[in-house]
Amino acid sequence: MAKRGHGRRRGRAAAPALAAVALWCLAACARIPGAEAGDRPAPPPAAGQEGAMTREGDWAAIEKLIAEQKYQAAADALAVERERARQAGDGRAWVRALVQEVQLRAALGGVETALRLLTEAERPAGPLDETVLRLLHARSLARYLEVYGWEIAQRERVAGATEADLELLTRAQIVAAIDAEYRQLWDGRAAWGAEPIGDLAQFLEQNDYPARIRGTLRDVVTYLWADELANSATWEPAAEASVYRLDLEALAGDAPGGLDAAAHPLERLAAVLADLEDWHRGAGRVEAALEARLVRLGHLESHFGRPDDRALLRRRLAAELERLGRRFEWWSVGQAQLARAVAAAGEPGSLAAARDLAAAGRAAHPESVGGRRCASLVAGFEAPGLSLESMLSDGAGRRSILVQHKNLDAVFLRAYRRDLAETLTAGRDYNLLPGRQQVETLLARSEPAREWRVELPPTPDLALHRTWVTPPFDEPGLWVIVASAREDFRGEGNR
Repeated sequence: MAKRGHGRRRGRAAAPALAAVALWCLAACARIPGAEAGDRPAPPPAAGQEGAMTREGDWAAIEKLIAEQKYQAAADALAVERERARQAGDGRAWVRALVQEVQLRAALGGVETALRLLTEAERPAGPLDETVLRLLHARSLARYLEVYGWEIAQRERVAGATEADLELLTRAQIVAAIDAEYRQLWDGRAAWGAEPIGDLAQFLEQNDYPARIRGTLRDVVTYLWADELANSATWEPAAEASVYRLDLEALAGDAPGGLDAAAHPLERLAAVLADLEDWHRGAGRVEAALEARLVRLGHLESHFGRPDDRALLRRRLAAELERLGRRFEWWSVGQAQLARAVAAAGEPGSLAAARDLAAAGRAAHPESVGGRRCASLVAGFEAPGLSLESMLSDGAGRRSILVQHKNLDAVFLRAYRRDLAETLTAGRDYNLLPGRQQVETLLARSEPAREWRVELPPTPDLALHRTWVTPPFDEPGLWVIVASAREDFRGEGNR
């Protein structure tokens, strides 16, 4: 039900419902592989395995400290375990201890100390170990910039300050350090890029994308770097001011180029995502290739708002979906993104066109991720909509009530007469309009003085339409008018 109109706030382009890979999370602390839950006693160690069992017990003790929120004690124990692993040459345990120790010390409030530890601590030399630590460093710096952004923005460049002097670094220097880490990682992508994320499950919080879509370390590094490059809060003013000069057709195309450090962040974003797309396509992973293009077009859409730019991006997206073909499940994911983009265009008939696009995606793969997204969009487009506005005061027999509606055959109205003097003396503020709780009380406890039904014209375009209503009474006084999509005014399924 509705009493008066209200605006709709426009937000950012909808992000995929699937979770992204993240590193800055204590939940990333994995359990010992193979450990079982429950209270069953462990079997006795076989000959020669006593040391391994001792190590397992040490990790279990550390996890118990974390579960009990004894973070300082856990961090100290991890420092001991890190040194033991270093001396034993156990690279995986070494990295695990360092990652968890850094996260715990940051959680204790010592972000700068934790980052200094990550920068200065001796590291194992394995390429996968280096990948994890560089990812953690880049994500930790980004988190540091996000949390302490205001204080960092007040800093001035200090001559001779190095990365170890984190408390002296400016925003531009921190952004450059983040970018340098991702560039170092990306440059080594050929060596380890095909490694599955699952191999590093104890260090990375797993995403819930299908493995065929975002299942490799190359996916992780590329998408995280693209997110950083897309974040205009870290751009220099010149980059923000020069977006309109960029060649959007090239950025959205097959060979955007522009990965050198002097290029615009969006040019570099397009280049790294195009590289990932080409890699997947060359290996026959056409759905993963589409995902890289979808992400690229989504980032570009958030930075290019002119109608002709948005139209170009929609055409490019439609062409990519045509190239893939609807036989692949991920086609429906792209169809959902296209439907949202068409709906956001705000052109005549765009909502109906978007509904048709989403309906096609739902029909093609109804049980898939994309099919469910499309089904949700269809339900939203076809949902009834109702709002009510009125003149604060008006003469009898006038069109005083404006009903905005969609996907409704009729609206039901009730009029409740109020005593003006009593309302003024009983009010706690200067607002004559009743609040939601007062309206619900009226509906539950008072009999309306008037009830009537207004037939509404059809809305095949699924957009809100305006219908003016003349109250069917002429008695002067203070009236509260309540509208409902249901004749019984019950709240379930009402608007």
